[in-house]
This record gives sequence, structure tokens and C-alpha cells, in this order.
Amino acid sequence: AMKKAEELKKKQANEEFDKFMRKCIEIEESEGKQARAEYEKQYNIEKEKKEAQKAIDVENLKRDLLDEGKDPNTDMEGENEVWKFEHGVDLAKVAGTRQNEQMIREFQSRGKDVQSFASQRYIVKCQVADLKARG
Repeated sequence: AMKKAEELKKKQANEEFDKFMRKCIEIEESEGKQARAEYEKQYNIEKEKKEAQKAIDVENLKRDLLDEGKDPNTDMEGENEVWKFEHGVDLAKVAGTRQNEQMIREFQSRGKDVQSFASQRYIVKCQVADLKARG
């Protein structure tokens, strides 16, 4: 299942690269090789900035999730939110993942007997608050 999610991510990366190359060819044909080299340099600088900002944003998202009581490593919703932000893939829509199985169970039960994680999240939230209070 995670393999499928990785394939979706690779597909998105390939589409982005194809778009970049089309733009490079277009610039080279209209303005020359020097303009293309400058565009590539600027694109790489922008890409590095975006990646650095995304790493910071992912870290902030994980901290916010912990504040809500959702452990991004063990809680299904927390893990899904991180994946969605980081990779642009909703794990609930990828067949075979825990999130997908949970979504199917919730759909089949039509909201009845839905598993609640409130007590687990309360414990995590308290642990995070305790650690913050300790410094």
C-alpha cells in the first residue's frame, strides 16, 4: 500500500519535472541558452527554498498534531495528515493502508460503532503538556 503511495508521489514528481523541462525548452527557443541557464539556476534556488520551508512546516505540523493529542507516528489520522502534507497523498484513499481500512469500516457501519481514539489522544496530549512544562 505504501508502495502505491510512493508511486503516486513519483508520478507527481515526474509531471513537475516534465513541466519544468517544457518551460526550459520554451525559454531556450525564444531567448537563448543563457536565459535557459538563468531560469534553471533560479528554479533550483526556488526549489531548495521550498524544500527547506516544507521541512520546517512538516516539523510544525507534527508539533501541532502532538498538541492535539495525535501522535504523527502511531495515530492513523496524524500519520495521514503528515503524509498528505508531505507527499500530497491521502492514505485513506490508497487501498491496503490502515487509514483506508478504517475509512471502509466507518462507511460500512454508517457512523455507528465508530472507534474513538479520544482517550488515547487525551493521554498523548497530557504527556506533551507535561514535557512542555518540564522544559
